[in-house]
Amino acid sequence: MNEHSLKYNAVSALKKLRKAGVSQGQAEVHVEVISDALENVATKSDQKQMENSLVTKMDSLATRMDSLVTRMDLLSQQFEFLRDEFNQKMEKNFYKLLVLLPAMAVSLYALYDYLKDKLS
Repeated sequence: MNEHSLKYNAVSALKKLRKAGVSQGQAEVHVEVISDALENVATKSDQKQMENSLVTKMDSLATRMDSLVTRMDLLSQQFEFLRDEFNQKMEKNFYKLLVLLPAMAVSLYALYDYLKDKLS
């Protein structure tokens, strides 16, 4: 085995097991079990490739998150601007009403008196 790939020579392993005195049937089972186990083993190269892929994906997600944070900051600033503008307009209109309502009340009272005199 080397760092870049897992290579298993089943024929060579079978010969070595037979030479060590393992029966043909047992040697075949050993070789099959080892072959099956090695199918699911990741090499260092596989692991490095997966790590690089994950790093790339995480970098991409970090970039997207930075973009979203920037957009949220902009929206927050826009919201604050609109809220302040709304509050200023409401305050301005409130003061207009404070001036107009008493004048309207006086006018309505005068109209009431006028109509009351005319209708009596």
